Amino acid sequence: MYKRQGDGRAATLALVTPASARPTADGSATPPVVVAATVPLSAATALFVLPIPPDAPPGLYVPRLTLDGARPLLPSGGTRGDLFLRPVRVESGIRNYELGMESREAEDAGRQPALQVETLGLALRDATTLEGRFAWYTARPLGARYQFSWRLQDAAGGTLAQLDAQPGYGFQPSTLWPAGQWTADWLALRLPDAAVEGDYPLVMRLYDPTSGQTLLTRRAGVMTWADGRWTARLHESSFALPTDLSPTTATFGRDDVPRIALPGYRLARDDDALRLTLVWQAAGAPGDFTRFVHLLDAGGNIVAQVDGAPAGDSYPTGQWQPGEVVADALTFDLSALPPGEYRVAVGFYAPTEGLPRLPATDGSGLLPDGRFILPVKVVVE
Repeated sequence: MYKRQGDGRAATLALVTPASARPTADGSATPPVVVAATVPLSAATALFVLPIPPDAPPGLYVPRLTLDGARPLLPSGGTRGDLFLRPVRVESGIRNYELGMESREAEDAGRQPALQVETLGLALRDATTLEGRFAWYTARPLGARYQFSWRLQDAAGGTLAQLDAQPGYGFQPSTLWPAGQWTADWLALRLPDAAVEGDYPLVMRLYDPTSGQTLLTRRAGVMTWADGRWTARLHESSFALPTDLSPTTATFGRDDVPRIALPGYRLARDDDALRLTLVWQAAGAPGDFTRFVHLLDAGGNIVAQVDGAPAGDSYPTGQWQPGEVVADALTFDLSALPPGEYRVAVGFYAPTEGLPRLPATDGSGLLPDGRFILPVKVVVE
């Protein structure tokens, strides 16, 4: 029974995840609605048709019924919360859904990573709520319940917004992902009310909540704040080299096969800030490696360093396409360093036991310690 507060001439039936019945944390967005339909109440019977999107996450859903200007009643006559009808099960069509061309080609060629996530779509629900449609992939059954962290980051890797949960808000746990198949996941992220104008990367991480170990990092898209509003777009690769670079011939790879090249860089000084932009280019499909940048004193000692994925820890090498160009901007604070001359060394290592470095070469041949030292000195007075 409903308590009428208005004319009640229309009803809406929305298919929602059971997580929608839970209270949301302060500042968090409610989960996305899979599909909804509104019909006029002009007859004794209302017929709802809910076409299920092909990339809808599989599992149980609950139909939520609302009437214009009315609230459902308890037997006592008091009002209650949302009215949910009998759950229904949805079978996902994600296996046949049109994933990205690169992903399908990689899967056909047997090069699909053992663990992967793809962004299928981004859309703003309202001015500060972003909805994302994702697909998870595992090549083998997973024995642990992993969590994801979907983040909006700034250029330096700082977090502006964040959603941490189990996939599917707990209803698509990683232990139930079918091996060799894609599992759909729809999520919602609350964005800041405002920001400095510019682009902000969206990053998806999958991690083990017991150990804190990150298993997968992927750029999930880009948000832009301009003219007082947010806009969302999928990530687009760039293949054009900038023209204003200090050139180098450094490459990083193994077995005489280069994986990543450093065609050039920019280095600028702003008072006590050293601003460095490394411009990388993928040679083939690089695979996942961690980039390191060391600031060395005159004795070769590391006085500052930055390790992580390039571009503010937002764009891992395992996501790069062959020939892609990636700008990687970093800033070092020089204010606490003693006077002297300093150099910058860069390289890559595998995030495996022992952290083995990729061999580094330049025009002179193999370089020591698997790192390339930029041919410029930084003087601190």
